[in-house]
Amino acid sequence: MAAVQMNTRIDKTLKEQGDASFAEFGYSPSEAVRLVWGFAARNRHNHRVMAEFIDTLDDSKEVAARAEKQARIDAILRGPALIQQFFEERGIDRSKHRGWTPEEMDEQIVDALIEDEERIRVEAANA
Repeated sequence: MAAVQMNTRIDKTLKEQGDASFAEFGYSPSEAVRLVWGFAARNRHNHRVMAEFIDTLDDSKEVAARAEKQARIDAILRGPALIQQFFEERGIDRSKHRGWTPEEMDEQIVDALIEDEERIRVEAANA
């Protein structure tokens, strides 16, 4: 078997922590790399397995997924305040909308947006 040398740069602390972790299981850094490359070679035609493996290794995707989920939660929690702000900015009495159906609410919002567009058009024409 012809051997090749791989050179890569990683954070010093990450290398030290990774080396220590692999050492606990009896592996050197070189052996760990050979294990990963061996897995990839054996599964190169199995895209599902490789995708799962890479997703497992790439915790940045997990972090991004958690951030996206939190952003959706934050948006849901801000929803009532955004609706209140929308109505207040347009001078719509919020107490009137409490019994409205979603369709009636949509009509009010669309009407308010059309009024905003018209106001902006008039202001631009007069500027």
